[in-house]
Amino acid sequence: MRERLFIILSLVLIIVGLVGLNAASYAPIVKEPDTEEHANRSTYNGGATGTRALFEFLRETGKPVIRWQERTANLLDKTRSQLPKTFVIIGKPRREFEEPEYQKLLDWVSAGNRLVVIDRESDAKLLPKSGDWQINMSGNPADAPHGDSSNINELTKDVVAAKPIQTGILTAGVNSVMPSKFASSINLVHSTKPQVSKDSSGGMPGPSSGAKTKPKTVVEKSEDDEDYEDDAPPPPKPIAPKIVSKTTAVTAYSASRSPVAYLTSKDKNILVDYVYGAGRIVVLSDPYIVSNGGIGLVDNLKLATNLFGSDGPIAFDEYHQGFGASGNPLLNFFEGTPLPAIVAQLALLLALGIYTKGRRFARPLPLPNPDRRSKLEYVGAMAELQRRTKAYDFAIENIYGRVRRNLARFAGVDNVSTPPHVLAARVAERSRLDKDELTSLLRDCEDIIHGEPVGGKQALALVAKLRETEQKLGLRQTNLKSKI
Repeated sequence: MRERLFIILSLVLIIVGLVGLNAASYAPIVKEPDTEEHANRSTYNGGATGTRALFEFLRETGKPVIRWQERTANLLDKTRSQLPKTFVIIGKPRREFEEPEYQKLLDWVSAGNRLVVIDRESDAKLLPKSGDWQINMSGNPADAPHGDSSNINELTKDVVAAKPIQTGILTAGVNSVMPSKFASSINLVHSTKPQVSKDSSGGMPGPSSGAKTKPKTVVEKSEDDEDYEDDAPPPPKPIAPKIVSKTTAVTAYSASRSPVAYLTSKDKNILVDYVYGAGRIVVLSDPYIVSNGGIGLVDNLKLATNLFGSDGPIAFDEYHQGFGASGNPLLNFFEGTPLPAIVAQLALLLALGIYTKGRRFARPLPLPNPDRRSKLEYVGAMAELQRRTKAYDFAIENIYGRVRRNLARFAGVDNVSTPPHVLAARVAERSRLDKDELTSLLRDCEDIIHGEPVGGKQALALVAKLRETEQKLGLRQTNLKSKI
C-alpha cells in the first residue's frame, strides 16, 4: 500500500490541478451591448433592438403568434396539429441556415404561405427570383450600423419618412413610416435589363447608376412575343385608356409575378412584395421599423401588423436567433462551462490508468501459490481420529473446556477455582436454567474427564446438552462474535 500511496497522491494532485486550471481559464459569457452594431432581433429581447414589443402587441390583440424554435424543415410536417401560415425572419441570424433549410423553407412558401424577411442585408437563398426579376439589397458602406439604438434622434437624423406609393393590404392605413438612417435599398433587377430602383421623385424605375440617362420603361414579354430577341424587345401594344379603380389595381398587382414596391424614402425602396409559387415573399429593408426602439414612430406599428396578414398562425424565427436545441440537450446545458473539458481530461487520465494497469513494466513474477488447506481441515481430522479410536472422553474434554470458560465468563467467576455447583448456581441466578440440572451436567462431564468410562451415545447426549445450554444463554453467538 505504501508503494501505491505516492501514485494515488500524484493522481489526486494532477486532477485537482486540472480542475483548478479549467476553473481559472473559464470566462463567463459577457452580454453584448444592445446596439445596432450588435443587434439582437429576438422576440425575447426587451432592449431597443429586440422585437418583444411587437410580439406582445400581436398576442394581446388576438393574433395567433408563436416563437418557432425548430428547423425550418418542420414547417412541412403534415402531422403537426397547427402549422404557421406566416414565417418571419428579422435581422441577421445568429445561427446560420443550413443548405437543406433554404429549400424546405421555399417549398413551404410555394405551397401557399407567406415569408416575411426584415433585414438590411440580402440573402440570395432567401430571396429567390420571381420570373425574370431578382431582388437584392444595397446600402451605403459609409453608414455601417453603430450608435445607441435607444437614441431616436441619432438613428433618424436627416431621414425622410417613407411614403406609400402603392395601395394595397400592406399599406392600408399607413400614411408614413420612419426608417433609420441605416436602412438599405431593395433593388429590383430584371434579367434582360440593368438594375432599376426608384428615383427620388417616386416616379418610374430608372437605372441604378448615377448617370443622367433617359428613363427606360421595362416591358414584360407576352406569349405572342416569343420570336423577338432579348436585345430588341417588341414595342408595346397600344392599350385603350380606361379608368382603373384602386381595387382593380391591387388585384392586377397580385396576379403579376413582378415585384411591387410599396414604400420609398428618397431613392430607396423600403418595402417590396412579390409572388413565389402559390405563396408570397415580403421584404422590408430596415429592422429598426419593427424593433422596440422604432415601432412607436409614426405608422411603423400599423405597417408591422399589415406585414403578417391575418390568415393563420404567425411564427417568429427564434431558432436562427440562437434559441432551441440544435443537438444533445444535455451537452447544450453544459455548453460554455469548464465541465466538458474536465470530463474529457478525467476520461483521458482513466484511459491512461487502464493502459498502464494492463501492461507490465518489470520482469515477470512467478504466480502465487496459495495455501489450499481448509481451516477446518485440522478439526475434521481430529474428529475422525477420535471417532475411530473411540476417544469420547477426549472429545468431551475439548468441548466441555470451552463451554465451562464461557459459563464462567457469563457468571463472572474464576474458571479454575470455582467448583461446578457454585458455577451452576451463579449461572442459574442470571438465567432461567435449572440449577440442579446444570450442576448434574457439569459433574458428569468432569467425571468423564477424570476417568469415568463413557459410551458413544452417552457422549453424544452430553455434547447435545452442552450445545443446548450454550444456545439458551447465547454463548455460542457471543463466542463467534468475539472470534470475529
